[in-house]
Amino acid sequence: MIIIWLTGGLGNQMFQYAAGLALAERRRTVLKLDVSWYRDDPAYEAHNQYALSCLNITEQFATTEEVKRTQGPALSRSERWSIALAKRLRLNQWTDQFASPGNRYSETNHTFSEDFINRVGGG
Repeated sequence: MIIIWLTGGLGNQMFQYAAGLALAERRRTVLKLDVSWYRDDPAYEAHNQYALSCLNITEQFATTEEVKRTQGPALSRSERWSIALAKRLRLNQWTDQFASPGNRYSETNHTFSEDFINRVGGG
């Protein structure tokens, strides 16, 4: 299962959906949408609302439990601090043990990277 966390306006949603759909088709799995951003951030309510339903797509929404499964175990404050420090010191080997690369992927900037399709695991 691939879960795409949708944010932004209709244009962003269309791009995020298309990227998620391409990945799900490549992995031969189902695509689910996480629309929690629209509930959690009321500051964007006036302009940005979930709007893909007007495009006649097949929607499946991820449950809270499914989204939590992708986030991995909760870390303590000292573990989060240690990971942040290790990232600043570029100790990738140490931080990789806390990351779950097959379960979660996040873009580092606002440009598309083909690495997205190639790096994301099947989980």
